[in-house]
Amino acid sequence: MRVLIGLITPGQAGGIRATEERFIAECGRRGVRVATFEYGGRSPSERLYHKLGGRLVDWIQYIRLVRRERPDVVQLNSALTRRALLRDMGYAALSRLMGARLFIKMHGTDAGILSEGGAFWKWAVRFVVRNTRGIGLLSEEERQNFLRAGFSGRNLHVVKNVVDWQRFHRENGECERPPSPLKLLFIARFIPAKGLLDVLEAIRIVLDRGKDVCIDCVGDGPQGVEARDRANALKITDKVTFTGYIPEAETPRHYKCADVLVFPTYHQEGFPMTVFQSAAAGLGIITTRVRASADYLREPEHCLWVEPRNPAMLAEKILFLMDHPDVLASMVRNNKQLAMSFSTEKVTDEYLKIFSSISEAG
Repeated sequence: MRVLIGLITPGQAGGIRATEERFIAECGRRGVRVATFEYGGRSPSERLYHKLGGRLVDWIQYIRLVRRERPDVVQLNSALTRRALLRDMGYAALSRLMGARLFIKMHGTDAGILSEGGAFWKWAVRFVVRNTRGIGLLSEEERQNFLRAGFSGRNLHVVKNVVDWQRFHRENGECERPPSPLKLLFIARFIPAKGLLDVLEAIRIVLDRGKDVCIDCVGDGPQGVEARDRANALKITDKVTFTGYIPEAETPRHYKCADVLVFPTYHQEGFPMTVFQSAAAGLGIITTRVRASADYLREPEHCLWVEPRNPAMLAEKILFLMDHPDVLASMVRNNKQLAMSFSTEKVTDEYLKIFSSISEAG
């Protein structure tokens, strides 16, 4: 089988590239011929004329690659956003004209585009879906959103991301420290919808209840300054460590040295890698019931659910785990087991089965 895979450029926000590179490597080990290309924005500050010129160059490159590689399937790694739709319409049209079998994996979807996006955007989604052979969605919730919008489920596939659980597995004796205080972890891009300010408010509540906790806040972003100011205002700076930006390759040590992930996101997550990498590291998890998390995690076996924008509830969940170490210990065992179901080998099996069905359909 020959597969052509489009990846976002290095350095862009999100963990798309990291998870796809492991999938690509496994395909190569199985004898699948894989060629890759980079497409999309080159930098967050890209000017409009650079965007227009860059996308035109990308489309020309795509035509040349399809003609040269003659792939059985093309996979684009994208998302359902307005900006991505405009770009992907070009790839969908070119694929149709060249007879390329296009599969688009959506790393997150904006449900509002499907339900209330306006006539043009709804038409754009239909144009892209109509000119592809399959759409990969990272949760059942996203699939249901498409079905409610009137799409057929025939070419909608719920897929997974690879979780390289061995990178996050904590060996005996690794990162040993005293059992108190409980060490929490927040790791994400610092944007409002990830819930970092709610986490800081919850820390203050827990401390006011006489319990001792500390937290590593790993990452950075537009809300970084505000978060540091909030920690100062709450007088919790001695309990909070802001690490700044950490390359993805260096993140496992932060997972391994924590006890519980706190991630009250209300972002349009598809398959939140923070949650599933925390499972691989054997952390307790407190998060919102969104998308892939809702598909695979169960309470209290794997996590405790929390409502978004509710620091008081988040604090109560943290306190519950502190008062019930048996529940936390059970989460640790169950989450390590859960993470293995997203291994490179198992996820690659599922994708290649989809690709084979697309290729055989002609």
